[in-house]
Amino acid sequence: MKNLPRRLAMRTLAALDLHCARCDSIGEHRLDKHLGRAGAPASPIVRARQYVLVCAACGVAQELTEQQKRSVLHYTAHPLTA
Repeated sequence: MKNLPRRLAMRTLAALDLHCARCDSIGEHRLDKHLGRAGAPASPIVRARQYVLVCAACGVAQELTEQQKRSVLHYTAHPLTA
C-alpha cells in the first residue's frame, strides 16, 4: 500500500465499505481505474495493475490486478454473515 502520484487520470468504479489495515477502521474506499495519459499507450505496469483501492479516511492506495478487483467486488456483493 502506498500513496500514488496523481499524474494518471482515474475513473471511480465503486464506493465500498471495507476495513483499512493502515488506519484500522471500517470505512468508505473508492475503487478507481487508471485511465492513463491522454494519447499515450498504457505502460506494462499500468496494464498489469490498472485498478486502485483508495481509503477515504487516510488516503492510502493499493494497486490491484484484474483478479484482485473481481475478488473485492465479489466479497462486497456477497458479504459473509455471522
